[in-house]
Amino acid sequence: MKAVQQKSFTGPIILLTMVCFLIVGLLPFAPSPLGDVNFHQEAKTLSLSLRGASSWSDLRISHAPGPALYYAIPYLFVPAGASDHAYWVAACIWNFFCTTLATLLVYFTARLLAGERAGRIAAILVLIAPFGIYYSFGIAAETPAFLGAAIFAYGWARYRTHRAAGAFLSCAGLILLVLNRPNTLPVAALAVLIAAIGWTSKSSIMRAESRLALRCALFTFAAVIVASALLALQKGNEGLRVQTTNIYDILLQGSYQFRTEPWDWRNWGKNTREGSLDYQDWSVQRDRLLKESLDSGIHFRDVERAWVVDDVLTHPLLHLRATAVRVLSQNVATVNSVHPDSFGMGSFRGRWVFFGFHALLNLIGLLPLAGSLWFFAQRRREILSYWTLWSPWLALFTFHALVYAEPRYLLPGRPLLCIMSALALTQYLNSRESATSRHAHDGALVMAGRGWAADGSNGEREVIRTRVKV
Repeated sequence: MKAVQQKSFTGPIILLTMVCFLIVGLLPFAPSPLGDVNFHQEAKTLSLSLRGASSWSDLRISHAPGPALYYAIPYLFVPAGASDHAYWVAACIWNFFCTTLATLLVYFTARLLAGERAGRIAAILVLIAPFGIYYSFGIAAETPAFLGAAIFAYGWARYRTHRAAGAFLSCAGLILLVLNRPNTLPVAALAVLIAAIGWTSKSSIMRAESRLALRCALFTFAAVIVASALLALQKGNEGLRVQTTNIYDILLQGSYQFRTEPWDWRNWGKNTREGSLDYQDWSVQRDRLLKESLDSGIHFRDVERAWVVDDVLTHPLLHLRATAVRVLSQNVATVNSVHPDSFGMGSFRGRWVFFGFHALLNLIGLLPLAGSLWFFAQRRREILSYWTLWSPWLALFTFHALVYAEPRYLLPGRPLLCIMSALALTQYLNSRESATSRHAHDGALVMAGRGWAADGSNGEREVIRTRVKV
């Protein structure tokens, strides 16, 4: 009997993604339209420079270069002198196409690894709690990093199914991920380790993984070196020194996150952290360090670094507690743009609606993480061969647990969690179906054994013949 071939789920995924965009767009809350304003300004200047409408000397990239390159693409189609709203609309349209592509790649990846059922489960997990779509309405690094992770996994899946072109796609995806989220660079370092382990392994799978891992590591490190060299050539912003200043700013900020208010999980901002003692203390301390830098002539980043090191050594338990809180908080999604008392969904409003919405959202949102842990339990003996699926999320999780955390920072790892969850659930369902089929078959043999043959025997020889034939 031939297996029934299931139809592709591509069309429904595109339709469901469009529906999700419409629903999310109608929600009474949304991310900041311009998101990280630096990315918007840098992408805008880059697009104008590419068209000759602005001087290259005006270009300043002070953060990760990936978002500027990513958003410069739709900005090329926005007329010079247009409003920021016009740029935002162009970015949202671009994000829609890229998020849809990422969702399709998640589906294709899981389908390559475990069949049509796994692909459908993975796509549904992406869309059932559409955090990727939500952040597509803002200009931030999350969407391009989300796409990069999906390409990284899809290329790996193609390579794993003996398609050489997958190696190029996987390398390109990791580069896109790292240029948008530099704190995922440890993935490339892990790839070197995987290459070394696989090189000496007797497993053909690990030897193949070692070749892919080595390519990913080499191309990613090369891309980072080239990007760093280009940033160093910028005039007026001291090249890479601005990048190092950013990390010390984040370390200072993280030193006050959950310092005396471990249960205040609001985003770090003047409006969202109104009345927060930790935020006020951070603001006062930052002003002190700025004054110290001006008075002493020492670079602000050096003053920040010295203070952070001294604070960690002086208050190690405070930092350990904050890290423990960040481990939890970065996995819990919260709406910060609306006060709980003003929160509403249609005619239902108030604090209880706020808490009920968040309980349901996070219950669904945590399913991929729970499924990934299940996947780890199933494949614990071969987990190194699946390094592409867990290493980006682990790199993001570890960095932000130690430094500074917001739930959106883990978004780039979400496609990979959905794939692992789909593989775990598919393996479980397939094993259940196989067990049911075996039980039914054994039951039929038992019934045959209880019958009487034409020669007056009890049918035992017929059962033996049936077993041999099978």
